[in-house]
Amino acid sequence: MQNDVEQLTADNTRFRQALERIANPVKYMQAEAEREGNELNGAMAFQLSNDPEYLKRIAELALAN
Repeated sequence: MQNDVEQLTADNTRFRQALERIANPVKYMQAEAEREGNELNGAMAFQLSNDPEYLKRIAELALAN
């Protein structure tokens, strides 16, 4: 039972993070760029944030883990 609770908690965290990325992808991309020591390409970030396939991929990756 404890393993089930731990798994559900991990799933919930992963899904919540994916939803946050989908809801505000530019914020996530900015944080990722800063973490890697890069600058965010604003035009590309805007384009990706409006691309349904990009957003769908975020959801698919969360579900696959």
